[in-house]
Amino acid sequence: MSIRIGKSVYMLFVAREDRNLLVLQVGLSACFLIGISLYHYILATLKGYERIPKAWKIHFLIQAMLIAIIGMMYPYDRYPALWGNYFIQGIYTFWAFYVLRTAFVLRGVLRKLVKRDPNSTVLEYWLAFVWAGNLLILCCYILGYFYWYITSTLAFSFVLYALVLFIMSRKNAKEIFREPKEKYQSKKIVAAEACALHEKLDKVLAAEEVFTNPSLKLSDLAKLVGVPAHKLSQFLNDNLEQSFVNYINTKRISHAKNLIKAHPNYTLEVIGYESGFSSKSNFYASFKKITGQTPNQYRIENKESEGADL
Repeated sequence: MSIRIGKSVYMLFVAREDRNLLVLQVGLSACFLIGISLYHYILATLKGYERIPKAWKIHFLIQAMLIAIIGMMYPYDRYPALWGNYFIQGIYTFWAFYVLRTAFVLRGVLRKLVKRDPNSTVLEYWLAFVWAGNLLILCCYILGYFYWYITSTLAFSFVLYALVLFIMSRKNAKEIFREPKEKYQSKKIVAAEACALHEKLDKVLAAEEVFTNPSLKLSDLAKLVGVPAHKLSQFLNDNLEQSFVNYINTKRISHAKNLIKAHPNYTLEVIGYESGFSSKSNFYASFKKITGQTPNQYRIENKESEGADL
């Protein structure tokens, strides 16, 4: 991508009659490899690969040879119309194909971020930003092809600086470059270890009732339990088959049900806040999702059962 942007800057600052057309050809050829590079980077990071698979090298090499052979057979200085009218469109289409293919690979991460899942990690944000930045630059190149050529160069600069600022944080850099090993490559926690972790988790929640804190995060709970956040997330997702949010909300609803029984005079809004929900609507929606009935229906049902016992 840097080679491609270099070509764009060259075109902006060098007069048309002084341009070396080989520079333009190299820039466009590099553009042909942006999409596949993005795809393999995202896929390798998600899968936790430390080495590039041989099949990927062959895949990349074939495409690099393809654009190189086309460049030798139809050099830009002899076929400028062919490059300007057809090859550029093909290159951008090829780039767009891999951007969409990458989005499909990244769909689970993108869905989490759109829903603002508190389990979302710094690495997932990083991958989403890289993909979105690539999409933005592609769109600007397509726009520049028809209207304002400089938009693509400006977009690249904006995306580059934004990503650099994001990764400059020591904490962000540490999680981005270390997390693939820890989270995406690790195997399922063995039964004995999972049992011990489950017991410790139950003790912490029962003793301190930290779930009543509406601002509770996965990292906060992990510190109390004494395990890394990625391991607690893995345990919840793989062993309990629940997300952090669903797991905590289940605990909160159980606590709310006890409060409804013990304090019939409490308003449901108060019970929701006492159980750790930040809003009445969130409390009602979670209660309905987990129990199949509203808090008010549960209260009425509970009163009727108490009356029957009397």
